[in-house]
Amino acid sequence: MSKLHLLESTPYPVTTRVIVHAPVPTGNNDVPDGGASWQAAGLASGDLGHTALTVGTGPGQITQAEADAIAAGSIVELEVQVRLDSGGTLPAQRLATLNKYAAAAVRDWEPVFKAKHRFFGFVQA
Repeated sequence: MSKLHLLESTPYPVTTRVIVHAPVPTGNNDVPDGGASWQAAGLASGDLGHTALTVGTGPGQITQAEADAIAAGSIVELEVQVRLDSGGTLPAQRLATLNKYAAAAVRDWEPVFKAKHRFFGFVQA
């Protein structure tokens, strides 16, 4: 399950900036002789290992453990804009909308990430 951080909202249309943290896929890419892990390929390419959030205990901040997992490439940070009221105005409806958009962001990211890094790291002598 992803961890979500809600940040600022825009006035019109009302959207909220959401940071989604999700696990990076396990396994290796398609480089011959075992390949590179998705984590290693993502870190080496610069696509993993960074966060827009600061470490702390206040609103809009993450724990040191979360920051360390992101820096190590085991967690990816994605950003989405969500219209929280698009599924209804009750808290449970807003939460369902939020989770739907977060799940879609992760589902859309993974195949693109894997396609981009499919052969990352291959060297032929």
